[in-house]
Amino acid sequence: MIAIRRKVEITDRRTHQPWYTTKTTPAFSDMVVKLHRTIITARHIRNPAGRPSREEIAAVIRAWEAAAA
Repeated sequence: MIAIRRKVEITDRRTHQPWYTTKTTPAFSDMVVKLHRTIITARHIRNPAGRPSREEIAAVIRAWEAAAA
């Protein structure tokens, strides 16, 4: 599942930023953004089973949008 998500992220990035087509490793800024999103997600998802509810997913997306603004 993580590999599929990673593939989607790469495809999305290449669609929106075509100069990334030959890129094979993430840039430092890409890693910082991913880390930031991971930290935000960890703060908003309190489900130990690892399956977030719809409300938790919505809260995380709102937090990502707020952080990007």
